Amino acid sequence: MNSTFSIGRLTASLPKVGLPTVIVRHGSKKPRPDPKSIKPKTPPPPFDPTYGEKIYVFQHTRANHVIYSHTKVIKANKALKQIPFNGKKLRPTTIRKDYWRPMALIKFADGAGEVGRSVFHKLREFRKRHELEWEDPEVKQMDKKERGKWLNDQKGNTVADMAAVLGGAGKGNKIWISEEAEEKAKGLRPADESVIEQVKDKVVDTAKKVVVPITEGETAEKKEGAVSAKDGLLHEATVYWVNELDADFAESWPANVTHIEGLDGTIVEAVEDEVARKSTAPEKEQATAEAEATA
Repeated sequence: MNSTFSIGRLTASLPKVGLPTVIVRHGSKKPRPDPKSIKPKTPPPPFDPTYGEKIYVFQHTRANHVIYSHTKVIKANKALKQIPFNGKKLRPTTIRKDYWRPMALIKFADGAGEVGRSVFHKLREFRKRHELEWEDPEVKQMDKKERGKWLNDQKGNTVADMAAVLGGAGKGNKIWISEEAEEKAKGLRPADESVIEQVKDKVVDTAKKVVVPITEGETAEKKEGAVSAKDGLLHEATVYWVNELDADFAESWPANVTHIEGLDGTIVEAVEDEVARKSTAPEKEQATAEAEATA
């Protein structure tokens, strides 16, 4: 009789029991903050209702880039986003203040900031279309560098867009006093003789042609079926020009727009006060020094 005993057979016959996994979580030694000591989050600054009542238009003195802004000072981060890449070495890497100058200022009535923000949006939208939608056969025959310079030159297109947008062009444009007014205007003006439609689709090359000046051309008031501010359909707008001749790039202007040469008086007065303060400062210092010497 074989008296050997196999331990392997014994363990194989026993039922298999799994050992539970023990997970140990170490507690944090950092004390919990007292709810009373938690500082409340800083609320965002209140929205300025006057934001958008003024649209500043800046022009590059060499390449004729155009930048729109709601502030008098160009913000580099936002300004560079408005300049597209049209070729190598054709897009500035920084905003040099000596290359930029104000071109125009669009001003709306007090409390019409929502209208100004809508017009600002449409102006940028129209400029993007000028940059991407061009079917001039002469442009297609240019080389990359010449085509890039041609696309960068948006001065004429900007003036034409201003006339179109301020006249009500663009879907959702809040220059209209109400949606009912926009629907009413569609019945007042013929579809084939609309001032807005002619200006909206016009692409102006400032280096090759200049459109008819508004003083000699056909204005919106004289044009039959044109929408005017007298009908109470469009918000009033005032355009201050650094050079009033720039307005001639547009074929015509709607009647709700008033043109004034020179920037807004408040800006001019602020600049004059700053110049006067700097010019009188040395005189005050000299007078103070003389008074101390005599004393």
